Amino acid sequence: MALTLLSIDRAAFMRIHKRVEHGELEAALAVAKLWADYPPAAELECFLCSKPCGNADYPLAPPFSIVLPEYDPRFTASKLIAAPLCLSCAAIKPPALRFARCLSLLKKMAKARGKPVAFHQIKHHQPHPT
Repeated sequence: MALTLLSIDRAAFMRIHKRVEHGELEAALAVAKLWADYPPAAELECFLCSKPCGNADYPLAPPFSIVLPEYDPRFTASKLIAAPLCLSCAAIKPPALRFARCLSLLKKMAKARGKPVAFHQIKHHQPHPT
């Protein structure tokens, strides 16, 4: 097993994610295809606990993915990281706790490379509901 992290374009992913939120099946399939070129989920390592990400009931299903900010020293925020999670870690509630644990681990990884980092939330303009 190996830990595999995907680097994805932020703008493209946000467009697809918005379509998924509106219930578009094609967009949901596009997100599922992120892992199409990589080993099956059973061979992928969970980002948080290092267990296999596979689901015995659905061996060909892609792993649950959490999307995290990618370190960018120029603060362009043009990239994101998709990290696989096992079923146990994917079930951590509330989702904000799951995200915080993943972000904490991502910071430790960056610090271990000798680059202490701070991830800044980018505020996106959202139109006021009328």
